[in-house]
Amino acid sequence: VSSLGTLVLGDGPSGTPAANALYRENVPKAWVNFDGAALTAGNDLTGVRDHFNISGITDDGMGAYTVYFDRNFANADYAVLVAGPTLSITARNIVNGYDSPTVGSVGCHTEDSNGAALDSSQFSLMALGDQS
Repeated sequence: VSSLGTLVLGDGPSGTPAANALYRENVPKAWVNFDGAALTAGNDLTGVRDHFNISGITDDGMGAYTVYFDRNFANADYAVLVAGPTLSITARNIVNGYDSPTVGSVGCHTEDSNGAALDSSQFSLMALGDQS
């Protein structure tokens, strides 16, 4: 058990943590904020504003990206959360989703309410789960 000020990271059972305590299972294992329009086709950090446990991102085409992790997950059953802003007045219902999770990467995409793919200047992804 380690202590960070008043926050305690414990090895006890997961679930609802005790006051001021977190457990390994509850802590994000990877996150990234990037500009989808500034990415390159190569697996690198071009266009990435900030990140944790991310080795690179590839641009897989309009609105489609693959995010690669520095440290793999134990299996492909980790939780993924994606988000991005409303991009314009006419495209109010932006869909940000993910697909094809593997232990070392996850695909993600963004599209408008009509299903048209688009590159988002603000895209965020967070992953939680057990790591190998």
